[in-house]
Amino acid sequence: MPKEPIQQRLKDLPLTKRDAEQLAEEFVLEQIGSTPAIGAIRETDSSFVIDIEVSYPRVIMDEATGEPRKTRFIELGKIGELVIDKFKGQVIDRPRYYDVQNAIREKMNFISESVEKALVRVAADQFSLLPFAVHLHTPVIDVLSWLLLRGSLQLHDLDIVPAEPAQKLISTLQPLEQVRLIDIRGETVVPGPILIGIEERFERTDKQLSAALAHYFREGYHFIDSIRQVLGPHLTLSSIMYERAVESEEPILLSLQQIEKDFNTFYRAERLLKLPRYLVQLEAIGVAEKEVRSGTTMWRGLPALYQNLRNEELLEPVGRMFA
Repeated sequence: MPKEPIQQRLKDLPLTKRDAEQLAEEFVLEQIGSTPAIGAIRETDSSFVIDIEVSYPRVIMDEATGEPRKTRFIELGKIGELVIDKFKGQVIDRPRYYDVQNAIREKMNFISESVEKALVRVAADQFSLLPFAVHLHTPVIDVLSWLLLRGSLQLHDLDIVPAEPAQKLISTLQPLEQVRLIDIRGETVVPGPILIGIEERFERTDKQLSAALAHYFREGYHFIDSIRQVLGPHLTLSSIMYERAVESEEPILLSLQQIEKDFNTFYRAERLLKLPRYLVQLEAIGVAEKEVRSGTTMWRGLPALYQNLRNEELLEPVGRMFA
């Protein structure tokens, strides 16, 4: 026999706090889903205001055996609230379903971006060793290379460049200036104190450029969109492996099929043809390692790099979200 809605079962008004709690629990389950739960309840003269919270389950699989290793919960906290009229016994304000989903997505994106930023900081030296060929059409590399070889850049020189690439190049100047790799003097861009120091320490231009990139990654992590332009799929793949490590509390082996599945959410299918090459390059610079299990090659982050990642202060808020 179908369960009678609580609104019809309630006889006495105004609602008690327990009545409001029961109404909220059923409403969330029926209208929003099974993942959210109710949290703190605050009573006003005419209503109850009830927090909606999410504890998001993550099943950590052992890709080598196909068996679950553990289940962890990501405490996403408050993602909305219900308001219940205590005299009418009705919900009078609520988050919409897609508002709840967006809130969950934002919290999960916060975790992913925090891992990315922390990884860029702790693996700055390694990422700077990627072959320059993988950075084709990257404005950060263009600006630094220009200054290392020609000494200054006149902004009016960009007049000959098509509008879109010129704008991308200009947009990189502020991040580079903030980390003191360049100085902008009116219409002229010149090496900043950090780049000048790098030029004094290294004789070869390729070493100068690698050192400048390492500094940019380490100190400019908050310009993550700009850094994504530089590292592209290499940062995406690294983040996939190390985010799994953060969830599992240790680097775990991932099959190529699982990596492809996650990678495919960021890039079009044609990029999958290059994915093995990206993994080999990450292995070469000391960001990823492979292991063969039962004839299957699997990949994970390096334990030493993961330990550095765990100690990175940028991940402290993320660490508090895992139970």
